[in-house]
Amino acid sequence: MYFTRGKNRTKFGAVRFGNVLASRGSVLEIWDGQLERGQKITVTDPEMTRFFMSIPQSVKLIFEAAALADSGETFIFKMPSVKVGDLAAAYLEAKGKPATHQTVIGKRPGERMDELLIFGEEQDYLLENDEFFVRLPLVEKSAGLFREFEKKGFRQASIAQFSSSNPSHMLGKEEIGSLLKDIV
Repeated sequence: MYFTRGKNRTKFGAVRFGNVLASRGSVLEIWDGQLERGQKITVTDPEMTRFFMSIPQSVKLIFEAAALADSGETFIFKMPSVKVGDLAAAYLEAKGKPATHQTVIGKRPGERMDELLIFGEEQDYLLENDEFFVRLPLVEKSAGLFREFEKKGFRQASIAQFSSSNPSHMLGKEEIGSLLKDIV
């Protein structure tokens, strides 16, 4: 069902994000504040994993989703993930602080060790290209949407879930350090 006003047809779409590095409220901003106050940075659990993307990547995702959205699809950027402990170590090194300049505080109630951006039950409605996943809406038109997205270079997704704990897209300490050089 579409709601229209005038000659334009309204299109709906959504994006699923990981953490946006150096954005307002990101862990880097929190750690910067802790260092400015002369405190050690706080780390929930060094083995915890999280998805991360840059501000330009998040903007690209929004623009791509706006251009491709038609019937309520959800767009997910194929972003890398990191271990929080590796991110903290690379951050401290970039700031010229020893790796011991951190305090492990433990995860909070309800907080997960890893993030999931795609869930197994979504596989039948999931397409991908080299940069994005597209989760189609649960509507009768999904078969037609598959064909439309295939014309745009998408294919049936090869995964059942997208987890931050998967080593195939996890950045190592050196890669994180390179990423942080431009941000910190």
